[in-house]
Amino acid sequence: MRIYDFVEGASGAAISMEYVDGDTLASLKVDQPQGHFEPKQLEAWLKELCGALKYAHNRAQVVHRDLKPANFMIDSRGELKIADFGIAASVSESVSRVSVQAGTSGTPVYMSPQQMMGEKPTVTDDIYALGATLFDLLTSKPPFYAGNVTLQVMNKVAPTVADRRVELEVVGDEIPEAWERTIAACLAKEPEARPKSASEVAELLGLGGSTDALGISSKTQPAMPTPASSPPERSSAASDTPASVALDSGNAKSQASGPKKNFKGVWGSAVLALAVLGSATGWYFKVHLPEQARREASRVEEARLAGEEAARAQAEQARLAKIAAAEQAKEDGEYAEIVAQIAGVYDGIGETERDRVKAAVTNYVASAPDRYRTDVTTRWSQRLTALETHRLSMARGGLRVRTVPSDVEVQVGSVALERSPVTLQEVRLGTYPLVIKAEGYDVWRGEIEVKENEFADPDPIELVRSTGRLSLSTNVREGTATVELWQKGGEGILEEGSLPWEDVVLPTGEYLVAARSRGLEDIEQTVEVTAGISKPVALNFLFGGIEIDSVPSGSEVCHGDQKWGVTPLRIEQHPVGSFEVSLRQKGYARAKLGGVVGSGELLQLKAELKEGGLDNAESILAAGWQEAKLIKDAEARASVLLGLATMAVKLDDASDLPLLEVFQDHLAAAKQIPDQGKRLTTLGGALDWVVHVDFEFSRRYAEEMAQAVPLIRDQTVRESAWMWAGKMWMHPQEARRALEPMINWFDGSGNSWIHLVQIAGAYAKIGETEAARRVGKMAAGQYREQAIENAITGGTKHRLFQPVLLSLLRNDIDTARRQFAQISGVIDYANAADLANEFIRYEEFALLDALQTQLDPTYQPYFPGLLVTYATMYGEFEFAERIAASVRDGENVTTQSSAYHTLAEAYLSAGEIDLARTAALRVKSHDAAGMSRMRLVPVLMGVGETTRAQALSRQVPAITEENKYLATFAAPMYTSLGDTRKYNDLKRHSVDDGGALMASMALSRMGLLDEAEKLANTIADNAPYRMNAFFSITAARVQATPQDDWNRLLDEAPSVERRSQLYMAFLQSLMHQQWFGKTS
Repeated sequence: MRIYDFVEGASGAAISMEYVDGDTLASLKVDQPQGHFEPKQLEAWLKELCGALKYAHNRAQVVHRDLKPANFMIDSRGELKIADFGIAASVSESVSRVSVQAGTSGTPVYMSPQQMMGEKPTVTDDIYALGATLFDLLTSKPPFYAGNVTLQVMNKVAPTVADRRVELEVVGDEIPEAWERTIAACLAKEPEARPKSASEVAELLGLGGSTDALGISSKTQPAMPTPASSPPERSSAASDTPASVALDSGNAKSQASGPKKNFKGVWGSAVLALAVLGSATGWYFKVHLPEQARREASRVEEARLAGEEAARAQAEQARLAKIAAAEQAKEDGEYAEIVAQIAGVYDGIGETERDRVKAAVTNYVASAPDRYRTDVTTRWSQRLTALETHRLSMARGGLRVRTVPSDVEVQVGSVALERSPVTLQEVRLGTYPLVIKAEGYDVWRGEIEVKENEFADPDPIELVRSTGRLSLSTNVREGTATVELWQKGGEGILEEGSLPWEDVVLPTGEYLVAARSRGLEDIEQTVEVTAGISKPVALNFLFGGIEIDSVPSGSEVCHGDQKWGVTPLRIEQHPVGSFEVSLRQKGYARAKLGGVVGSGELLQLKAELKEGGLDNAESILAAGWQEAKLIKDAEARASVLLGLATMAVKLDDASDLPLLEVFQDHLAAAKQIPDQGKRLTTLGGALDWVVHVDFEFSRRYAEEMAQAVPLIRDQTVRESAWMWAGKMWMHPQEARRALEPMINWFDGSGNSWIHLVQIAGAYAKIGETEAARRVGKMAAGQYREQAIENAITGGTKHRLFQPVLLSLLRNDIDTARRQFAQISGVIDYANAADLANEFIRYEEFALLDALQTQLDPTYQPYFPGLLVTYATMYGEFEFAERIAASVRDGENVTTQSSAYHTLAEAYLSAGEIDLARTAALRVKSHDAAGMSRMRLVPVLMGVGETTRAQALSRQVPAITEENKYLATFAAPMYTSLGDTRKYNDLKRHSVDDGGALMASMALSRMGLLDEAEKLANTIADNAPYRMNAFFSITAARVQATPQDDWNRLLDEAPSVERRSQLYMAFLQSLMHQQWFGKTS
């Protein structure tokens, strides 16, 4: 683009330039379909451009310093014009620049690293800018355009053109390899790595020939601009330099000749002048000449005075100009100095230095001339903004994202993709998009802002469940069927209503749909609720009919707890499938009927009843066993089955009963108990019994117990779990599996070391001495070593007696005797107790005598009481009486009294009132704490010794905070005495479910069954305690009822659980008949 003239006047300066009727490459690029050019489109212009740059660099010795698409114009003829050429070389800071850094001029995104650092301009600066320009024209963006451009230009390698197009998601022709290499070379960080000239660039791009062949004459000289007061005329014939390089002034030749003179006219004039002169000579010398002289003198004087005045004015003006120039120089110096100080404030500068410059700027602006004040204020504001921008780019914050529910996918912009809760530190400042996703929930979208040195921690984000719809229909009359919706994995019923039920809105997921209609079999379906979809579900019941009769007729037909009616009975509408009912009639054994009801069919059933039915153990066990199967609650069902088995196993004809099958059903019920702690105690409570019924089958119990232990969460159950593991000693592998997770439950702090000691003893009992020592070390501490050693020693000694116990469990009595005879030395109390239990069970009283001789003398006074307890458990009352009579009370030991106390309670439980009274009256001594007195009072009340009971109760100490552990035993005492006030006082302060159980049992033994039932109903938190309380009531009721009237009790039972307990009580009554038939 031509420059015609530089013009300067009083109000400013200007450059007269060529007008180009076209647009810049920057604008033309935007108009392209993809926002960029293709290589083929640029080839012709590049030939012109490289030629122009060669001319400028080699001949004019000028570096452009601001090459960019906006400085290349294409005129209407399609020719390239370079704008702004040479301004950067001639003016230190051009107002045409987009951005300026201290010491540099140009546009940063096209500047070379050297130009950006303010180094001396070179040709390679324009080569770099040429490469950046080509990159921009081919991709729509310069190599570095976002973030800290300066750092990227200095340090980062630009991507390829093809990669940048992919990054920006723009399409186009394939970029030739030569163009990629050439552009990359132009963008090299070091000058020596770039092409040396524009001609080399053209050759590398494959544009063909040298730049001389591109239309540039080596003889062409640039026309430099000539300043003038007015623009010269432009020659229309002037020829352009290559690509209209902006160095031509465009001056035209001035006109060298004027108009020719007319000599003829001159001579005529001269003649005329002479004539006039002659006629006026006199006037001239006499009049005009003196006046002229005066006037001339006056004019000379005036001129002299004017000259002197002008000289003075000129001198004053020079003086003032000199002062103004000095002031201007001072102002310019101060401006340059403050600008330099501002430019020297860089990223990371110390706070002291920044404050110093701030003060300098403030002082300068306060008195700065108007022409510099705004500029300096702007520069300082921009510098502070740049510093703050850089500081903020380095600053960090943090964030935390919590969700309800937790453990869901959280995406924080492009920073993180994690599971909630998410905690991120050292996060760049800014606002980040937040996306939270979870299966079954709507996607949550929002933002989270990270601020400097702050931790963004919003409230937990609650996700909204995705929902779908169900339309539930049925084939029964409206309102006669109900439906429940259970979500899989949820807790309890989510929704319930009646059928039909239209448009039920539910959270997405899998549901169990259960429909019920009176007298029909329940329907259960699994349905998937899908987001945004309404799904129809048909809940159609299947019907059939049943006709039931009996001989004799009039039998009550019962299905579980439901009483259907009496025979003959016809049920028109019964669910399809198998069923079973029981027929009951006074004086006849119960009968079972069952079958399969088909859809639309009538099933006819008839039973012949047999007289009797509750007079032998086999019938009672079979009936109770079938009744127990109807109990829905697994824990309650297992408890009844175990009760039936433990009663039956003590009978004389136990070997003829199907006890193994009962235990198999018990195991199946226990495995259905969801609470692992309750499952363990249920299995452990049965292990002692099932091991005597079938040793090999007992291993199944041990396996289930070992599987339950790691899943226990209840701390109370954990603290007693070692006991159940110890009972598994006969199956050491399963015992080891049960013990391993227990070690991690306790760390030895507080009282937890006690449990570790017990675990160590259990390890020793199965021969794992090394493990026992390891656990013992975990419990180690002051005063604990002896307890640890005792536990491990006791477990190790148990190993000596295990062969004897195993022989007894396998019913190999002879081998057990031989093995025990080989054992010598002192036997500790715990192991002696295990042996005594088995010796009494198998009636090996000779072995018991030998055992007592080897017992540790320390425990001799307490052993008889233990033997009496075991003897009463197995009905060995003669042996128990002999032991009680053979011992005496000591000074501090109530050996005999304790034995008779145990006998009295056992007799009373069996309904042997006279024997109970005799034993109770033989109790002479009591412990100092008062516990034995409290226990004996209910026994005395039960045998009718009211006066003695009341007198004894007055000797009982009051319950205080120090002895409140006795409240459990005081409760049955006050209850049996009928002292409701004191019992209620105890209950408010100390009595737990255990006290209520014992009080209820005491009332049952006294025959106060209604009062006992009221107490039993107060037990809410402990299912086994509650069941034991009701069994005590049931057993007392059976004791008071003649055997031929037991069917009446079954008819009156309010539930299947209570009927099942009646069968347990029937077996217990038969057991007592056998026991006391021997002794009475």
